Amino acid sequence: MNKKMQCPNTYLLSWLALSDLSFGFIAETNIYLLVNGAKGRLYGTYMFHTLHSILILTLLSIERYLAILKPFYYKAKVTKSLVAKLLWIILAFTAVVTAPGYYLLGNSYNMLEVCAKSKLDEIATIGYLAALLVISITVPGIVMCSCYTRIIKHVWFSDEAKNAKNKALLRSRWKLTKIFIAATIVFAVSWSPSFGKLSAKSFRCSERFVLYEAIYILLALLGSTANPIMYSFRCSGFRQAVKELFSKKCCRKHRINSRKSMLNSVTGRRPRCDQVRQSDVILLSVRKA
Repeated sequence: MNKKMQCPNTYLLSWLALSDLSFGFIAETNIYLLVNGAKGRLYGTYMFHTLHSILILTLLSIERYLAILKPFYYKAKVTKSLVAKLLWIILAFTAVVTAPGYYLLGNSYNMLEVCAKSKLDEIATIGYLAALLVISITVPGIVMCSCYTRIIKHVWFSDEAKNAKNKALLRSRWKLTKIFIAATIVFAVSWSPSFGKLSAKSFRCSERFVLYEAIYILLALLGSTANPIMYSFRCSGFRQAVKELFSKKCCRKHRINSRKSMLNSVTGRRPRCDQVRQSDVILLSVRKA
């Protein structure tokens, strides 16, 4: 395991990237079905990956809040193992929350068929989507805004921040502020339209809703693509860890060999192959004698 991945923030970012990548596959599948005129969508799976990515984003905002405003607590308590446990809890929670969606909407979702269901089934479906909206958008949005607002307030309006005049520090603050504001806006714009199914029945049960579907899937896809890119610009450790993670094996072998040769030059030890050659020379000289 890459040592840089032991950092909780880098570990979280890697999970966010993997979650957004898996969401991208599902979103592209739904776009393909939509473009080809298919009636069904992978809606159950779509909502599972949507909620999973959103909850990881929320956990990331809490992690940043603790790292910046509670540094001593963060260093003492927040570890990679704790983050890993929380990520598995998020995965299990996501599976439980989105499980009813597979029954109410199915994984071959068709809005026109849902609109043709009985009134009781329609009420259950709309009620479930409303609850999912609160869990997926409202609560995470409040948590993210609260964490990022407090961070920005701390880096700009605390007593230490007011007295600081270092240009490098000011640039770092501006960069941090821009990323957090951009992350909040991207979250709201990219994920909120996915719950347009709670709109008026005259709209969501019409053929015009197909165009709306294409728009909200594309927005969510762009948002999931933007998240790892934005955070990787801020976290240099994550960029370096990804480079090392995807480096070729031959490059790794080259680095290992170069380290061994450097170590041998320092310690005075000879490589094993050189020792074998020396023994062969001695053996040949004995035979000749």
